[in-house]
Amino acid sequence: MKDIFKKVIDSVIGRVSAILPSLTAAKTINVLPVHDEFSYQLPENFDDLPETVKRSYQVIVDSNPTLPTRHLYVYRDVLISYQGAVFKNLSLSVKSLCHPALVKEYSDSFLLKQWLVKPIHVPIGIKVAVVHDHNSTGNYYHWLIEACPRILLLRKEERNCLLLVPAPTPEYIITTAALLGYNNLFPIKQNEIIKAHTVLLAESVAEHKSFDLRHHDPELLQELRASILRGLNISTVTPFRRIYVSRARQKTRRLYNEDEFVKTIKKFGFEIVYFEHMSFKEQVYLMNETAILIGAHGANLANALFMQPTTTLIEIVNKDIINSVYFRLTSYLKISYHAIIGIPDTQNVSNNSNLFVDIKKMHIFFKKIMVNFRTVV
Repeated sequence: MKDIFKKVIDSVIGRVSAILPSLTAAKTINVLPVHDEFSYQLPENFDDLPETVKRSYQVIVDSNPTLPTRHLYVYRDVLISYQGAVFKNLSLSVKSLCHPALVKEYSDSFLLKQWLVKPIHVPIGIKVAVVHDHNSTGNYYHWLIEACPRILLLRKEERNCLLLVPAPTPEYIITTAALLGYNNLFPIKQNEIIKAHTVLLAESVAEHKSFDLRHHDPELLQELRASILRGLNISTVTPFRRIYVSRARQKTRRLYNEDEFVKTIKKFGFEIVYFEHMSFKEQVYLMNETAILIGAHGANLANALFMQPTTTLIEIVNKDIINSVYFRLTSYLKISYHAIIGIPDTQNVSNNSNLFVDIKKMHIFFKKIMVNFRTVV
């Protein structure tokens, strides 16, 4: 009965909100100009990859994407959810969502929260800034690569404000926000709603290609890297470390035959690390010293942001589902990119499937590329 009632309410609210215009900002500030076409670089081992995988990368390289003008929006007397959704009455700011496909999810009974949940009122005169969204509430990659560039957008116009952040607030959010100039944080819990007189929404600085794949601003990511390294007083060193970041302690995207994999790469001088047991600062220091980083696709590879140009990222990818976010990231940062093919260990293939790596092929791959790094095996 509950489900039927909710469906009826969702249907009614959805129909009403659908005919209403999206919530309009009181002021729109142009912050970043149009960005010219960008050219992605093919993986270094492109010729050795399966044809289906090649096509995935080639489509991206052929796209030559651009970015439109990016804005800071000022809203008056609105509510904000834990996920950073901005709304008022039955009108929603679509620009506060990570992708337009989420409009329905935030346009039905969700909008009733403003009457069912007592909002936390922010005193008039205090500005609240929103830089996170549905994806970045609890994901390291989405916070670092998508939310942090929005902080840079915000600080080009406004520094004297409270920064809304999800609670409980992870150490990496507190640290990165402080390094970018925002120490005054306003944590919001999952079922809470904030009501503020002045809300600053830094829109996404990336172009939506699909729900989770976006074209980013290379200069903004380079600025982000420089700001964090400078804030941590990390000086440039000659990269020398070879790092394999393991996902053995994660629930998804683990290597089915990691013991064999580790035994092989240790012959090439690789260290095994687990980022989940390191502080944000420790991870940044490590990446600044890293010449080669290997890892299966996952949020931990977002730390490639702190590697230096001309270093190397080797990503173990799912042969059936190529998620290109780190291929794109290396192009922005002028990092060499190689792909190792991983075979899903289940018939129900998903982006979270565990992977099997062909050890013989991998050994040949490493012997070939490690010539450039003067490794003797």
